[in-house]
Amino acid sequence: MTSLNTLVVAVALAAEPGWYCAASKVEAIDGAVRLARQWRQVFGEGFDAEPAAWAIENYQNKLQIARSPEGALVAANRGATGDTAFELASPPIAVRAGSAFRLTFRWRSSRSLETVSGHQGHYLTELQWLDAGGREVAVTPFAFGRASDDWQPGRVDGTVPEGAQKAVVRFGFDHPNLENNQLLALDDVSLEQRVDGAFDARGTLLSKPLRAAGAERKVSWEADTPAGATVRVRVAGAPDRDGSPGAWTAFGDPGEPQLDGLPWLRYEATGGVTDGPWSGPDERPPVVAERSATRTADAAAPLWFVLRDETGIDRAGLRLSLDGEDITTGLRAAGDRFTWQPPAPLRPPVGDRANLHRLDFTATDYAGNTLRRQWFVLIRPPAVTGLVTLRDDGVTLIDGRPFFPIGLYAVWKKPFNDNSFDRAFGDMRAAGFNFAHTYSSGRGADFSEFYAAAQRHGIKLFVASGGGANTSEALRVLADVVREEAQPALLAWYLADDTASWVGAGELGELSQAIHDVDPAHLTVQADGVGSPPRSRYRDFVGATDAFLPELYPIRDDGGKGVAQIIADMRTIRADLDHAGRPAKAIWAIVQDFQGWGWPRYPTRAELWAMSYLSLIHGATGITWYTYGGAGENHGVTAFPERWQAICELAGELSKLQDVFTERTGPQPPAPRVTAGPEQDALGQPSVSALLKEHAGQHWLLAASSADKPVTVRFSVAAGTVELPFENRKVAAEADGFTDTFEPFGVHVYRW
Repeated sequence: MTSLNTLVVAVALAAEPGWYCAASKVEAIDGAVRLARQWRQVFGEGFDAEPAAWAIENYQNKLQIARSPEGALVAANRGATGDTAFELASPPIAVRAGSAFRLTFRWRSSRSLETVSGHQGHYLTELQWLDAGGREVAVTPFAFGRASDDWQPGRVDGTVPEGAQKAVVRFGFDHPNLENNQLLALDDVSLEQRVDGAFDARGTLLSKPLRAAGAERKVSWEADTPAGATVRVRVAGAPDRDGSPGAWTAFGDPGEPQLDGLPWLRYEATGGVTDGPWSGPDERPPVVAERSATRTADAAAPLWFVLRDETGIDRAGLRLSLDGEDITTGLRAAGDRFTWQPPAPLRPPVGDRANLHRLDFTATDYAGNTLRRQWFVLIRPPAVTGLVTLRDDGVTLIDGRPFFPIGLYAVWKKPFNDNSFDRAFGDMRAAGFNFAHTYSSGRGADFSEFYAAAQRHGIKLFVASGGGANTSEALRVLADVVREEAQPALLAWYLADDTASWVGAGELGELSQAIHDVDPAHLTVQADGVGSPPRSRYRDFVGATDAFLPELYPIRDDGGKGVAQIIADMRTIRADLDHAGRPAKAIWAIVQDFQGWGWPRYPTRAELWAMSYLSLIHGATGITWYTYGGAGENHGVTAFPERWQAICELAGELSKLQDVFTERTGPQPPAPRVTAGPEQDALGQPSVSALLKEHAGQHWLLAASSADKPVTVRFSVAAGTVELPFENRKVAAEADGFTDTFEPFGVHVYRW
């Protein structure tokens, strides 16, 4: 790269690597900015005319798909109901296998499209890679993002797969539906491939604002300019306005008189330059680093927040409204802290009983990145009892005391319980359950009695708002939250069911935060299938809620792999948590105890015990079973007497261990050594899993087999007299351990 020039600009505060505001045809590598590698566009579509070359699928012609007057392609629902599946597919594009590619486009949509899915190979959003004969060799799926009325950039980077000679750009989805008056608009689609060994000859960089006063205001540079190369640096200045730049002057040569006395500078470097030290372009919006209390008894308390950004806050773009009324002019700045003092104590909005208020906030940085946030303030004394939190290992705490959930899904009045909540919860409590869910979300007398009966029988609840799970409208959900957050039986808010199919991680996280704004005393939870790496369904959602309920429904008569799948799923969840930095999250397993809904049979008794214990051995901090009831040919635990008897026996067994389960997990002994039988289960995992806990001066070893054949193993633990309290037997132990045999999918609990 001998043709590159080098430019060094010395300005106060520029000595450390940082982020610049904008650039064209340059890239940041290892803390320095250099001319970018060249890219060649292999496909471009600006929708300057109707997209005749694009293939369009439009299920039952529900959507209007056409070029808009603004020169974009729009798929819009103008009154249709039901399924609105559609897809727009580009013509095949010639590509070069093994080269870097970059797909860029602009989009905007009136609904969240963080998660989109197709149907049987149709209605997909992806790059599809084809061989010379048009056969698919690979796909690169992508999505859009949160709903936005403003144009948003889309970008997909990667390497063209081996064997690919053509690419098709596909935009579409079967889920979610575009509801009435919702739309997706697309524009400026471009697919580029990198040209190996070639660099752009000219680039431009715009620095972030740099504060420099007095003698420090000197701007200097050095440049190594080979023959024919040019470098130009221009500088703009600005006065100070409350600690940030005011109006900028036009760019001019350094040393021009209009810069005299101006404490803020920024420069523009143009030419074939390497410039530094910079980390890269600022593509991240400002963040709210701190803010005032969102749950407070003081209706006159000031509302304040602290903004942080790499390139600085453009205060001209700062907006704040309270319950829809713009209060920006009342903001007062002190450094990066902004404060609004209510002229009078806040009162409930017109028509509302609760003193709940919505703040809408917009902030833009000097790189043009915009943050839009909404948060809520509830004027009510914070709760002081019934506080539900998580320990750093994911164990649930109520007022600081450990709680181990043992629950059932879909509890409600049924003929089985004589249509009585008291009968339902009384029977559950007697069996050992302490936790319940319901799919009934409509508020009324029955729901009030549901809360009251659960409290009478010592059952904790996780419930959805009146709109049901997967409702993302914050005010709709918060109406129930502020009315019910004092219910003593409430443990958690149930926000999403089959999460990744219905909501995006961003919108779910924002809803969870909105609930915590006004009700920090309870958890937020979601339930979903686990999936498999690298596209597991939980990975993007780890930070969205406090707890995750994995749907562990593996019994489908698939060659003995069902029970073993529990271990695989729990390992996937652990990997997702590790990827997120091991945050404190509760994992409450939902274990299959049903038939129907596409599952051919119930688990056997041995499978039920093994699945339940294996989920706990491999990291679950609570357990529920799906499901209490069913409908038609779909059956849950109350459908047959033997099912109810078995699940009650299992719940009772686990209830005797709940204090053991909530103990911290200490060092573990060596894995059990197989002395007879298969060493691995049907998925290639160790055939016996074990977890050692200590409680009240005793050791408890929980062990379960995921193999469908008998297995004998040796446990290398220092054991005395070893009892099996749920089997009324003992095993002979030596100083260095003991041996025992497991029937297919057997479970043993040892104590010494």
